[in-house]
Amino acid sequence: ASQAPITIFDEPYLGMDATARTLFYDLLLADYAEHPRTIIVSTHLIDEMENMFEDIILLDRGRARSTGTIDEFRSR
Repeated sequence: ASQAPITIFDEPYLGMDATARTLFYDLLLADYAEHPRTIIVSTHLIDEMENMFEDIILLDRGRARSTGTIDEFRSR
């Protein structure tokens, strides 16, 4: 990615199999470690990506329905 201060991905894994998605997540985390920034990911694969999240905003029809940290969501 461009390593801009804010990086946005909208379902970036479409068309990838499980192995390719895992590689993508690993590369994204490695890049974040070298170039910290805000990364926004739109996803339906929450269970695959939950270890990457710090804060979550659940949207429904374009409106924020719930927000919080990953730990808050796990405790619910």
